[in-house]
Amino acid sequence: MLIRFSVENFRSFRERNVFSLEMVGSKKFSDTNAFHCEGLSPKEKLLKSAIIYGANASGKSNLVRAITTMKYIVLQGGISGNAIQDLLEPFLLTEKNRQEPVVFEIEFIYNNRRYRYGFSCTNESIESEWLMEKRQRMRTLFIREKNTFTEKSSVFQELNAWNKVIENTHLSLSSEALFVSTAAKMFDGGICANVLDWFSQKLRVIVADDFESYYGNTLLALKEGKNTHEIARLIQKADLGITNLIHKIEEKPTTEENGKPKRHFNAQIGTEHTINGRAYTLDMFRHESEGTKKIFALSSFLIDVLKTGKTLLIDELDARLHPLLLKHMIELFHDENLNGAQLIATSHSPSMLTENNFRRDQIWFMDKKADGGSHLVSLADFTHIRGNYHRIVQDYLRGCFGGVPYIQDLKVN
Repeated sequence: MLIRFSVENFRSFRERNVFSLEMVGSKKFSDTNAFHCEGLSPKEKLLKSAIIYGANASGKSNLVRAITTMKYIVLQGGISGNAIQDLLEPFLLTEKNRQEPVVFEIEFIYNNRRYRYGFSCTNESIESEWLMEKRQRMRTLFIREKNTFTEKSSVFQELNAWNKVIENTHLSLSSEALFVSTAAKMFDGGICANVLDWFSQKLRVIVADDFESYYGNTLLALKEGKNTHEIARLIQKADLGITNLIHKIEEKPTTEENGKPKRHFNAQIGTEHTINGRAYTLDMFRHESEGTKKIFALSSFLIDVLKTGKTLLIDELDARLHPLLLKHMIELFHDENLNGAQLIATSHSPSMLTENNFRRDQIWFMDKKADGGSHLVSLADFTHIRGNYHRIVQDYLRGCFGGVPYIQDLKVN
């Protein structure tokens, strides 16, 4: 489960910005929209969802990119490789920031343990790296500056094992490599392996308009009879007027894409609509809306996230989705989520800002400051704002919280 994430000097983020899924303040919807789990103190809870609003170019997608980039670097083991060089971009609007490292830090719970992990890096080297673990209290396992461990815990077994490897083999840690990733691959079952496992198994990201790539997951699930009932039920509960799914799926020869096998399907998906007691079948891909197709494409993926307690980030959740479908997807995480799954989404649509489905700490706004840097703030920070959410929607649309572009008067002759 994700607790918080911070980013500094990455793309449009000049200063340190912190996004948090910690429940704060009011206990409103604390039973439906938040949860407690092992690894938290008795009074702590985490939010099941959060929505980030903002104008185009405000930095919403860059927050998703920041988390995606951190995940990619951790799983790749460091910053070597052209793909990572393209991803790592500091804030470019000051000379000082151009020369400084990008900084990522994340705090999460995995296997009932709470971890805080981060690093700073340039395109040439890992500048610093740190890892902490909380049991009764947060303790530092190691802090690394360049290739020197400036702090280390005597009970941190992976570092002790690494020091023995160095003594016996004269190996050294590359300036481009992360210690956590290196140790996880060398020593099974330890804390570093937990960190890598969380990134690889529990953190999922869908970038804007990438939902079509998930059709294969749903088609394969239907073909193999996995979660068939849940997929049909999810589609039905979305109130699309669909009463049943009829499918005929044949798998075509596998091809290779970017060195990896890619599966292909010849699929006929029928959506059954019952009108006045009579059933009519329509072709999903020809007759249903883009929003319906998006829900269908993501259905198997969403069911897996909910069943296994993953954290899901979706950039531009409302793209191609009617507000009612958007509401339904959020409610899946609030009402049917017993496993600690979390949804984080960016959005342009304020239709979700109602007092009937969100807490204040679930609503975030992204805007640009005068220096060109993105600024992220929670509605819970606006303590002077009172009243119902209809007023908050209106204030958001007027730009009171940032997140809405200022458009000067335009005259066309």
